[in-house]
Amino acid sequence: MKHDLSHIVGLRVKRAREASGLTQSQLAERIDRTKEAVSNIERGVSLPGLDTIQTICDVTKVPMVSIVDDTMEDSKSIDLRARLNAIFSQLSSNDQRLLVSLASAMVEHAQSDV
Repeated sequence: MKHDLSHIVGLRVKRAREASGLTQSQLAERIDRTKEAVSNIERGVSLPGLDTIQTICDVTKVPMVSIVDDTMEDSKSIDLRARLNAIFSQLSSNDQRLLVSLASAMVEHAQSDV
């Protein structure tokens, strides 16, 4: 099932906010928007402009591509990828390398089972 862009971006913004440990009110304050505006973005009611997305990314330390990537997936995959991107951005460089190594080993193991 495909979702429209505003819902995908909203879910990704929500996951980035959650991974940063921010409430909607805290994010709203840091991006100079209202809590209602953040809620509308996260629920897919409104699609923010690129300047707002960039500010959200700066605050949450999530790369912009993880919010605006045009990959169309089912809702569970969208949610998992958004959560993973948000978590990954919060890790140190060493921990990011460790996670990539672990994921690579998992893929190799899965491919060897085929």
